[in-house]
Amino acid sequence: MDHLENALEQALAIDGATGVAVVDFQQRRVLGSLDRGSGLDMDKVAYGDSDVMRAKLYTLELLGYTPDSFEDILITLRTELHIIRPLTHLREGGIFIYLVLDRDRTPPLHDIRRQLHALEPLLDSVGDLGVAEVRCPACARISAWRFRTGRGSSGRRSVVGKGAPSRLAGDR
Repeated sequence: MDHLENALEQALAIDGATGVAVVDFQQRRVLGSLDRGSGLDMDKVAYGDSDVMRAKLYTLELLGYTPDSFEDILITLRTELHIIRPLTHLREGGIFIYLVLDRDRTPPLHDIRRQLHALEPLLDSVGDLGVAEVRCPACARISAWRFRTGRGSSGRRSVVGKGAPSRLAGDR
């Protein structure tokens, strides 16, 4: 069993977990997923929540935060919790874990966060799955490279996938 499958199985073993995916938000694609009754189409999750990640990184940049300043994004629904957790070492490649939990069976958030963080070493090799460097002003603005170097975004090179990124508000 490879590291990705192992990490997905461990994430799905978290109390209350009903679905998990590892997503490349630059390419808007699912790298791997497992489901235990969440009923979610993980391809739609990858597509939609890639925009959520991009928007959050862009907003953090506008406010002067670095990309390593946030741990996760929590989306609270009536019966579920959805956690989007970017992988610390793979932010440039745009990799995040998407975890769906049943609210009635969910342990405290700090326990879930600790367990997700413990999975990151298993996913270090995921960044080698076909990320290409291209010129993309919209993605350059939100790239972890620019956050790390503190440089401006206009005309910079960014690590993004081969697919065309969506336009963000203000990209005209």
